[in-house]
Amino acid sequence: RINTNYPDNNYHDQVAIKIAKCYEKMGYFEEAIKQYELLIENNNNFIYIFHISRIYHFTQSYKESNNFIKYNLDNYNVEKVDTLLYIMACNYFALNEIDSSKIFFEKIINPSLISFAKKSVNHINDFQNEKLKDPMFARRLNFIFPGLGYLYLNMPQTFTSAFIIESMFLYATYSSNKNGYTSGTLIGALFFSGFYFGSTHGAWSYAIKNNKKIIKTYLSKINYIFL
Repeated sequence: RINTNYPDNNYHDQVAIKIAKCYEKMGYFEEAIKQYELLIENNNNFIYIFHISRIYHFTQSYKESNNFIKYNLDNYNVEKVDTLLYIMACNYFALNEIDSSKIFFEKIINPSLISFAKKSVNHINDFQNEKLKDPMFARRLNFIFPGLGYLYLNMPQTFTSAFIIESMFLYATYSSNKNGYTSGTLIGALFFSGFYFGSTHGAWSYAIKNNKKIIKTYLSKINYIFL
């Protein structure tokens, strides 16, 4: 309330920063950003730019973080610019723009950050050796043969389950149709179609989830120094 009732008090900025940090701790990230933006209007202090960029990154708004950094990058010296470049490199990695991430890490010359940047590049090299799964390929495999996409995703038990269930419904549909049971044919076809198309979508979904998990693991190895 002190900033509201006495906007010209000598401790306005310090109080505003504490308010922003409180908002962030409570999970009100938009409010925290707004507090820092109000501070920037009167004082383009680097720490405010840093916190906004960091909060955008933390909330997975990677493009917003990079756009904000680019807009403010020319206002500071090399030491502070390198801190923002580090965040940008992490953002690019999170967006799976690996080459851009490496480029920005390699631009860093600040002695206090360069060792972290080199370690990050090494982590990215390790990441590139990881075998990420192609979601569309997994979907196509399940489309061609029941459960095959799950086998590609190293999920043998799910492959077995999908194969058995879809085969059962397919056989039930065929058997009912052969014996002239219209209702049985329709029910069997309905269940088979549901599991078949659900399986193709499931393989695609699991592949994306697997890739995101790997990216998240490596991201935590390079962004921990500013979170």
